[in-house]
Amino acid sequence: MSAVTGLSWSGDSLEGLGWGSRVWVLADGTWCPGTLASTGRDSATLEVFLEGAGKSRSFPARDVAPANPVDQESSDDLTTLPFVTEPGLLRCLQSRFDHDAVYTTAGPVLVAVNPFKPVPLYDVEAHRKAATPGTPHVYTVAQHAFSQMKETGNSQSILITGESGAGKTETTKFAMQYLAVLAGGSGMERRVLDSNPLLEAFGNASTLHNANSSRFGKLTTIHFDDRHAIAGATIQTYLLEKSRVVSHTVGERSFHAFYQLCAGAGPEERAALGLPDAAACRFAYLSGGESTPPALGPSDAAGFAQVKAAMEALGVPAPPVLRLLAAVLWLGDVAFCDDGQGAAGVVGGPRSPALRHACRLLGVAPEALAAALTTRELAAGGERVSRRLSPAAAAEGRDALAKALYARLFDWLVRQVNVALVAAGAPRASIAVLDIYGFEAFATNSFEQLCINYANERLHQQFNAHLFKLEQAVYRDEGIDWTDVEFVDNQDCVDLLEARPPAGVGVLSLLDEECLFPQGNDTTFGEKLRKEAGWHPRFSFDARAPGTDFCIHHSSGSVVYSCAAMLDKNRDTLSQDPLLVLTDSSEPLVAELASGLRAREGERRAAAGTVGARFRDQLRGLVAGLDATQLHFIRCLKPNAAQRADAFDPRAVLHQLRCCGVLEVVRLARAGFPARHAHADFAAAYAHLLGPALGSERASTQRAHPGTPPPGALDTCLDLVRAFDIPAADFRAGRTRLFFRAGVLARLQDRADRVLRATVLIQSWARMARQRRAFLRHVRAATLLQAAWRSATARRLVRQLRARRARSAILVQAAFRGHAARAALRAQRAAALRIQAAWAAHQAEKERAADVAAASCLILTGEVSFGARRTESLPCAEPSLPSADLHAQLQEALAGRREAETDAQLLRAELEQLQQSLTGTGGLSPAWAGDRGRGGFKAAPHPDAALAAARASGRSGGTQPGLSTSLDDVSFMSVSEGGEGASPDSQFTPSPPHPGRPEAASPPTAQRMLASLARDFRRKATLFDDDVAFIMEVHSGASDAPGMDPDAELAALQQRYRVWKTAFKGKLAAAERALRSGKKARRGFKPFGR
Repeated sequence: MSAVTGLSWSGDSLEGLGWGSRVWVLADGTWCPGTLASTGRDSATLEVFLEGAGKSRSFPARDVAPANPVDQESSDDLTTLPFVTEPGLLRCLQSRFDHDAVYTTAGPVLVAVNPFKPVPLYDVEAHRKAATPGTPHVYTVAQHAFSQMKETGNSQSILITGESGAGKTETTKFAMQYLAVLAGGSGMERRVLDSNPLLEAFGNASTLHNANSSRFGKLTTIHFDDRHAIAGATIQTYLLEKSRVVSHTVGERSFHAFYQLCAGAGPEERAALGLPDAAACRFAYLSGGESTPPALGPSDAAGFAQVKAAMEALGVPAPPVLRLLAAVLWLGDVAFCDDGQGAAGVVGGPRSPALRHACRLLGVAPEALAAALTTRELAAGGERVSRRLSPAAAAEGRDALAKALYARLFDWLVRQVNVALVAAGAPRASIAVLDIYGFEAFATNSFEQLCINYANERLHQQFNAHLFKLEQAVYRDEGIDWTDVEFVDNQDCVDLLEARPPAGVGVLSLLDEECLFPQGNDTTFGEKLRKEAGWHPRFSFDARAPGTDFCIHHSSGSVVYSCAAMLDKNRDTLSQDPLLVLTDSSEPLVAELASGLRAREGERRAAAGTVGARFRDQLRGLVAGLDATQLHFIRCLKPNAAQRADAFDPRAVLHQLRCCGVLEVVRLARAGFPARHAHADFAAAYAHLLGPALGSERASTQRAHPGTPPPGALDTCLDLVRAFDIPAADFRAGRTRLFFRAGVLARLQDRADRVLRATVLIQSWARMARQRRAFLRHVRAATLLQAAWRSATARRLVRQLRARRARSAILVQAAFRGHAARAALRAQRAAALRIQAAWAAHQAEKERAADVAAASCLILTGEVSFGARRTESLPCAEPSLPSADLHAQLQEALAGRREAETDAQLLRAELEQLQQSLTGTGGLSPAWAGDRGRGGFKAAPHPDAALAAARASGRSGGTQPGLSTSLDDVSFMSVSEGGEGASPDSQFTPSPPHPGRPEAASPPTAQRMLASLARDFRRKATLFDDDVAFIMEVHSGASDAPGMDPDAELAALQQRYRVWKTAFKGKLAAAERALRSGKKARRGFKPFGR
């Protein structure tokens, strides 16, 4: 059924469009984008080039709609679209949905598209944006309702409606969470939020359309105190679908609580409740006609923990609730059989495991409950007659008992929650949030779907009344011209469902009437319904099809209902026999619920009430209560039937847009005057914008005409309108109120805000000028003080700097003069030493020459005495010694000279070998980093070995074989350990001077220096070898040295070795100089004047 007969109205027609204009065309039931190519032969046909098809086609003008500009087709408010058409609305919603913008406003209504996935729209930034009017968000609706309650003191209501699976339950939770944030602080808001998981577990189930479908209606009224903090809350429920306890469609599930109990109960709880493991929970009530029950998932176990936490927070005792829940499951496994005479009996008898578990949990005897389920006591002639039931009747009685117990348990939980949420004092106002089941249409629809869809029709009618009828009535009452916007009024569908005589006979009335007849059944009800309502345009049936099915054409679509079991569900009768047994239960909760069921049955029979009648009265009370509050609407849309994320089905969304009246809402908002103010309120709010000129003019007019009455509020309003040049088409002046189109008041408010800002700015500037002058005076005074202080400080620092520089200059000069004097002294000393050495050498040469001359004379004299006259005459001194002694002295002098030259050669060899030893000394490197041979450290040849080899070479006139090889193999470690090299005890003994050698020719100084250097070399080699050996032991773990780092100690040892080596090189250089000076001295000793 089409909800709207026309697609365009004034402003949304094709007038003015031409070739190349973007349009939408209805092709094969789907709106497709296209470009207007040309008009047909008549104005009823248009040629449109379809995008993607690559060709043009002719379409009727009624199937073509103008398209919005690309940059404006994703507006966050549907009323601001240039062209408000069905395809334009679809395109806007889909474009925003693709970018996870699931909220869009449509005038006073918020449209929410279920994304079927988490979206980042509920963080702190969303809280901040919610305070900005016009932002499309559920938080904005809650913020607006809370602000209206604070300003007016009137109660508010938020109606969240839509199809099953459109996201109503989640939207309700978001709204309540934000209200708790706005009014938080009392602690009650946490309890209000804790009630959601508890009631969802016992009242929601998984259906083919929704994984968390509400199977009951819930109105949560949050009460606020004088400080606008949450004082308490009240929860009212409507029509729990208790038939889902015992049966449900294939592919669906029963209530969440059963699965959560089976999946999340602990070992102790399972033992107490008789529950098997989660994988073995195959209860009949959970299977729903399937061979195996639906698999239990992690979400069920997590949900069970949340339910227990909510019970604890709300003060609801969990053990009795869980026992009753498990008892219902075990009760469903009690089976009945035929005893051969058509009477029912419990399979397994009183010892049946299912019966025993159920009776233990219910606190009754198995025999008593088995008898109550298989027999029925009737009153006949004042006597009680017991009648055996058939197995089918016994199964029906068992299911009726299970449904009744679960329904009463649900009502008991709601009462307990209300007790926990009771307000401490008298509340000032309230905000009600309605979350009720949406429109449903399944393959098989029964009494529950009839009631649910009836509730949706009634609420849709209330929506129409509020947004359409009341709006139009306000304009008519104010005497304002108004062109009615056509919309679908579902009053005829509501009448078909709930009408009572004499106004008419509705479906529910006929159902109640048929339940009064003892012989009434589903067939008679169907026949009567076809007869009484067959003429109604909203009612139809297939006369050719067998059975009693009928069809009702709802605003949201046509639904075929089955009359099967409708009378039994409407009667909702329950045998008193099992209730009598349960009344005597040892479980207090079971006894309390059974007593309540008996009392309700008595009242129902006395008043002849039915489920449909009670629900109809409840629904009327709900609508009346909502009408007494200020309403806020949220329309939830389901983007696709498969519940997939990021999937947008245009046909499904368009059907919901038509049914929920969003198109009419947008049209009404654009065509009407949504902004309105009472004359007095408007004048009081904006009169200050007129300025003093207009006020003085009016005063002069009254003085000139004393009889002129003072201006009224309406005159002030009209003056404001004229002062701001508001066109007549943008406002209407009613009898009591002033009406403006959307956006007009924004200009007035902007002017008022600017005037207020200007006034505040002038005042602030005046105060600022005074404070600034005083501040500048203080700044100038502080600046002077600071400048004086900085000047004194700078001068003091300059004086100190000059004094430090003078002292530094004196110190530098003194150091330089001292250095120059020491350098001059060293030069003079060196010169004196050279002069003294030259003089001593000269004197020694002179003395040696004299001695040689004397010796020559003696030799010559001796030779003459022995007759060896070799010369005629020799200049010589007087002979004082015999010739034999003189010859011996000369031979001894020649031998001493040769030995002195040999010793000098040895000393020079020793020095060269010592220098080579020092030069060849290797660096110290760890054995763990290199060669791991003997000792682990390569070193130069030991000085003793070098000196011994030098002596042998000097005395033998050659080089000792293998000396270089032995020297290369010597290491510090080997010396200290007594290896093949020279012993550490070997002493270096220089050659003593020959007795007959001239004193100047012997090198005692060089010998002493070389001996000292050799001893120092041996001592240092031993020390270095010992240190290295100890470090290697620590590194290998052979020795323990706490706090010692082998690598760091080795680095320090290498540094000490390099310092010693540098100093030792200097000592060797000094020894070399001493040898050179001795060589020069020996050159002057020339026997016989050679």
